[in-house]
Parts: sequence; structure tokens; C-alpha cells
Amino acid sequence: MKVRDAIVMVLRDARRPLRVADIVDVIWAGGLCAISGITPERTVSSVLTREISKRGDSALFRRVGRGLYVLRQAGSSSASHKKPMRA
Repeated sequence: MKVRDAIVMVLRDARRPLRVADIVDVIWAGGLCAISGITPERTVSSVLTREISKRGDSALFRRVGRGLYVLRQAGSSSASHKKPMRA
């Protein structure tokens, strides 16, 4: 399984925002995938950051705080949380 897929599983099961270190802990505890690199936290952070930078509002993940991420729900976007404009 790819790191990205493991992150999706972890965040889907958590149903709440998680810190990168917590995501790594759950991936290792569940044996979901092997994370390469000297610092697994940086690897996971890189996957999250690249996904958000590359896909923007259509990314699978959303950053809700410093080092805190949540799985973006289907049909939700930052635009859907804005107040409607008045005519």
C-alpha cells in the first residue's frame, strides 16, 4: 500500500483531525505500509503537503492547523463554507 492510501485510511477511521506524528503511529501500529526515509513524519508531511499544493480544493486532505490534517469529505470545499453574497 502507498503512503497516501494509508493516510486516507487512517484519517477516514479517525473521523477527526490528526497530527502528522499520530498518523505515523497509526500507520506503524496497523502495519499499513512501510514508510521510507530517515524521518517518517517528514515523509507523511510531504505527501500531505504535495497533495494539497497540487490539487488545491480537490485534494483528499485539508490542513486545519499547524501539522493538523483531516480527510476532506466528498462534496465539501472551502467555498461551501462561505456566507452567500447578498444582491
